Amino acid sequence: MEGKPPEQPASPQPPPKEGEVVERVERPADPDAQPATLGEVRTLRRWLAVAGIWAVAASAIAVIALLEARKEEEPKGPKAVTGSQLRGVEEELAQRIDQLETRVDALPTSDDVRKLENRLKKVENAAADTRGDVRGLRNDLDDLSGRVDDVEQAQEDAANQDTGETDTTETSP
Repeated sequence: MEGKPPEQPASPQPPPKEGEVVERVERPADPDAQPATLGEVRTLRRWLAVAGIWAVAASAIAVIALLEARKEEEPKGPKAVTGSQLRGVEEELAQRIDQLETRVDALPTSDDVRKLENRLKKVENAAADTRGDVRGLRNDLDDLSGRVDDVEQAQEDAANQDTGETDTTETSP
């Protein structure tokens, strides 16, 4: 640092002259500031599960090594851990790791979620279409009901004229 002069702050640019074109350079957006997508979160979750599995396996190996070291130091007796017990623990841990890997592999992918969203949109569109069809049928039914009422009224009027009866439902003023 001895041979370098101290850095001076950048001076502001002079204002542009008339007719001069000023080019502005915008800084690119920070990619770390963008929100994570659903697929990225799922991928992170899978990797965390894998890291957890490895941590459990490493811990088991450390415990086994510790037990082996103590086994060599202590005289053999009722407190000593046998090799078959260690193998049993190793097998149990291996089974747990396999189960966790199977569960991680069975998790849905972002493509599965996207397909499910598309199916849901199709169902929603079909439901909206059905609502429109029901409204149309309701209107048709109302129209048909009105027409049936008109036909019944016309039949009653025709029957009354044939028998010579008059309609007594009229009210006087």
